[in-house]
Amino acid sequence: MKLFSWVGDDCCSWKGISCNKQTGNVEMLDLKNNGDVYGTSCLGGEISSSLLDLKHLSYLDLSMNNFRKIPIPTFLGSFKKLNYLNLSQASFSAMVPPHLGNLSNLHYLDLSAYLNPGSNWVSELSWLSGLTSLKYLNLEGVNLSESTTWLQAVNIIPSLSELHLADSELHKFPPFVPNLNLTSLLVLDLSFNKFNSTLPQWLFNISTLVNIDLSANFFGVPIGHFKFGNHCNLQILDLSVNKISGEVSDLIKGLSRCNNSSLKELRLRNNELSGQLPNSLGRLKRLRSLVFKGNLISGPVPKAVEKLFLLKELDLSYNKMNGSIPASLGKLMELTHLELYQNSWEGVLSQNHLEGLKKLKYFSVSFSFKTLVFYLKHEWIPLFSLKSIYISDCPLGPKFPLWLRTQRELSFISLINVSIADTMPDWLWKLSPQLDWFDLSHNQVHGLIPNTLEFSPFALVDLSFNWLEGQFPLWHNLSVLHLGNNSLSGPIPEKINIEMPNLRALYLFENFLSGNISSSIVEMKNLEAIDLSNNLFSGELPRNWTNMQQTGIIDLSNNNLVGKFPSLIA
Repeated sequence: MKLFSWVGDDCCSWKGISCNKQTGNVEMLDLKNNGDVYGTSCLGGEISSSLLDLKHLSYLDLSMNNFRKIPIPTFLGSFKKLNYLNLSQASFSAMVPPHLGNLSNLHYLDLSAYLNPGSNWVSELSWLSGLTSLKYLNLEGVNLSESTTWLQAVNIIPSLSELHLADSELHKFPPFVPNLNLTSLLVLDLSFNKFNSTLPQWLFNISTLVNIDLSANFFGVPIGHFKFGNHCNLQILDLSVNKISGEVSDLIKGLSRCNNSSLKELRLRNNELSGQLPNSLGRLKRLRSLVFKGNLISGPVPKAVEKLFLLKELDLSYNKMNGSIPASLGKLMELTHLELYQNSWEGVLSQNHLEGLKKLKYFSVSFSFKTLVFYLKHEWIPLFSLKSIYISDCPLGPKFPLWLRTQRELSFISLINVSIADTMPDWLWKLSPQLDWFDLSHNQVHGLIPNTLEFSPFALVDLSFNWLEGQFPLWHNLSVLHLGNNSLSGPIPEKINIEMPNLRALYLFENFLSGNISSSIVEMKNLEAIDLSNNLFSGELPRNWTNMQQTGIIDLSNNNLVGKFPSLIA
């Protein structure tokens, strides 16, 4: 903690304090907590008004501390020379004092509270008119629902270059601004609000914008409404999770009108865009991220994508795209994310598509009618090292691909219904300590499952609908275990509640498990769903189910059990 260094008479040597070398006046007080958020290293308690003795203070940072819901002190508005004030994530709670409007020299103001949204609020923002030098304003998580004139308040600050009002309960987006003064604005973040309107035309008149984030709102607007011809400096555009409709080609053509486009990130996840991606996409040569997940886009991947040499992220998952996947994707040597899941791909996906992707970390592909086939040479060794692989409904077997054995950074494995009919290899079991997600369901994987394995904390394991044998395994740390429709036998161990305390869901239906229902199951306080149906369990039901009041699903049907549930559960 910085305060441990506050000994002796020379405060200018104390950690977190900076003084003017000529006058010796304290000019900077940087008490930001760089340790665990709200941990033991946090400052707390009352903030003394004796701080006002620092009459030359120009920089004050109390962010990431824990002031335990006290109000922001009103006397902070008396620091006439202050140009930097950061109180973000410091656990203040109350109305933001309008006295801060007296800080006429302020360039930077951050009151964001994204860890505790709504803990601070503003009734109106007219006090911003006093911050005539402000360049950076961040009120993310501050409740502005009562401030219906928020735009008029910020519009009178022509020096403003960054405006962050994410998750601020805003619901009114003014359709008209008589005199737009935001001529220096570079960054506009209005994400995660409650706008339920169209996008006003004045927004497209701010030609200086470099970063626009309007994601997670309720904007319902046809894509033709967007006029981006004046935004050649735009680098980031995020319109994800809205209700934007129309032809995706109209958007791409509008963005590609600039001869030297600066666009680096284009994100429109979860909207209602349709039509096909046009070849004009290839003109956006500085793109690093292209995310159209969860739309209605059809047609093939345009060949022009091969011109996007700087592309790191390509996410076209959950659309209606069809045709073959072009081998030219293999030319995108900077690609780390390739997400092609849930489309109607056809043809062959070979190592020609993948072997040039040396930096690939995340890969997904699927199609429900198995019209896409993998063709990878048996001896192929990829140059990439994946962290996540998600393949579904594409023939990948019958053997486990040997190239997977080279992927030693995997934390997410999902190979669902990929026609694998092979014994589970030891090298795959050995990955368990690093796995957060392990799903090989709906295959014909066989072999004896190990009794004990360690997984990542709160991991999910789904090996259902296979041919696995053995007794019920005590696999530590799991939150979900799905072994339904296999050939497991024997009882459920008595100590399951001790060995698997994090378990929230347990699915063991359609096996050959037998014996009594272990009384330790009803001691599992976190269990929300359990399905033991269609097994060979017998004997009386456990009597004490009071610890399972949070359990929403209990299925013990088609066994040889006697007794009844208490009224609390039934």
